[in-house]
Amino acid sequence: MRRLVTHTMAQQFASQLADATAPFQFALSTRAGTDCAALLLRSMLDQDPETVVVSIDGIGAYDHVSRAAIFEQLLAHESLRDLVPFVRMWYGQRSTYLRQIFQGEGVEQGDALAPALFALGIHQALVEAATRLGRDEFLIAYLDDVYIKTSRERSRAAFDVVTGSLLRNAHIDTNLGKCRVYGRRTDAAPANVQSLGADVWRSDRPAPERGVKVLGTPVGSPEFVAAHLDACLQEEQVLLDRLTRMPDPQSAWLVLMFCASPRANHLLRTIPPAEVLRYAEEHDERLWHALHTIMGSPAMDDR
Repeated sequence: MRRLVTHTMAQQFASQLADATAPFQFALSTRAGTDCAALLLRSMLDQDPETVVVSIDGIGAYDHVSRAAIFEQLLAHESLRDLVPFVRMWYGQRSTYLRQIFQGEGVEQGDALAPALFALGIHQALVEAATRLGRDEFLIAYLDDVYIKTSRERSRAAFDVVTGSLLRNAHIDTNLGKCRVYGRRTDAAPANVQSLGADVWRSDRPAPERGVKVLGTPVGSPEFVAAHLDACLQEEQVLLDRLTRMPDPQSAWLVLMFCASPRANHLLRTIPPAEVLRYAEEHDERLWHALHTIMGSPAMDDR
């Protein structure tokens, strides 16, 4: 019952929540958010070889986001105050899980309101960080995935500004193991970026590793994009192999149509045609072969 109610309320307040977390948050109220974020950052990198993108990921962000920050944002926007009594029922005290696991911060996985509440919880941190970034710098977020457009010289300073604000205002620390900094120009990392870790700076890596993933979209050298697409094909093949072994052709066909086929859509929308062409052709070829296997008919060359 709770999930049904929270889902309804998330839809009812969708526009108000989107307005309250603008202009940084790309994850609410639009299915185009992932595509838009990837295309925006790609275009910034293409326009200026001095531009770099800093990719930041929080450590257990959903479990650690400050509940106080969430309530502060709900109360700060008159259009959201009607949500406060309901949200307080679930997040106004410690959450209790099986075996008496208590949690006094964060939002709950599976809660339909959780993405919006999380976005509210980090909004003030993003506002503060944006005011401290340079004139030509900006940041965007897709829930806990935060990206900064900055320059090579400013990359560490921008990183420190944003990560410090997230920790101070939202209680979210940064996972350095997933942090990435990439620009189109191939050169060595600044000394202050090197100190973040050997894998953070990507602009001087071997060509198949020279790039960054933006919400599942590879942005980088042609070899980096190709390597990512090859990995996607291998992952898709695992599902196709399982489908062809299903005993019910109708069920296999439905999974093929609604699950296997659409897996390519995000990549087709966000990667330039010349770079994604080989993947698209191979994706279609594998689907075609899987379909004929499911139907028990020999593959045909004329399509």
